[in-house]
Amino acid sequence: MTAPLPMTAGRRVALLLGVPVALAVIGWTGLTAVAYAGQASYPVRLSVPVHGSTVSFSADDADVRVTQAPGSQLLLTGTAHYSIIRSTVTWHNTQSGVIVTPRCHFVVGNCSFDFHAVVPGGKRALISTGSGNVTLADLSGPVSAGTGSGDVSGNAVSGANVAFKTGSGNISIAGLAGAKVTASSGSGDITLTFTEVPAHVRVSTGSGNVSLVLPPGNTLYQVNAAADSGGRVVTVPTSTASRHVITVSTGSGNISITN
Repeated sequence: MTAPLPMTAGRRVALLLGVPVALAVIGWTGLTAVAYAGQASYPVRLSVPVHGSTVSFSADDADVRVTQAPGSQLLLTGTAHYSIIRSTVTWHNTQSGVIVTPRCHFVVGNCSFDFHAVVPGGKRALISTGSGNVTLADLSGPVSAGTGSGDVSGNAVSGANVAFKTGSGNISIAGLAGAKVTASSGSGDITLTFTEVPAHVRVSTGSGNVSLVLPPGNTLYQVNAAADSGGRVVTVPTSTASRHVITVSTGSGNISITN
């Protein structure tokens, strides 16, 4: 019969530290398994009258797809996914617009929100999220879309003034027909593909690549492009006297301006 090992000071310390950690790991693993077994979802639907010439919509941490339709209502539909404890989606009107607040109430498992916002046509649209992605489709009129740490993407976006902004995500817009366009990202890539010749474009990113694809043709552009540590390719016709001004800057990425 083997004699038991003596309980040394080192072994006591190992037990004091190791047992709580092991119990915590076992408990967290069990909680996670229960959370994934208890997943559910519910539909979200909201209709809010829009007064004035601007519709402003903020959706915190949800992914939002934005389209446009005739009328005077902001219509929000979608799905909320949660585990064990049902999440909540609340909203309230402010002077600046509609604020939608999705909230998770369980620390593990799946909790996410996917929304489709239909904004009234003919109004200025201001769209923002905290960390969710924003997807734009078939929007006309002044448009501004931003997110704290998600991506901004879209197709068929037009207007006299169009703006995109993200803190650390990418921006990718196709079918862009804006007269005045601004786009900025803290550390993401920016890709803009134009279907009409813009008057003024201003793009900046801290550490990403910038790609601008302008419409085919002989339009002259006044191009100001600066990359602190990246390459620069400009193949569009240029002239310092042109009224079509393109200004691009990036900290450590490459710049491409073509048509």
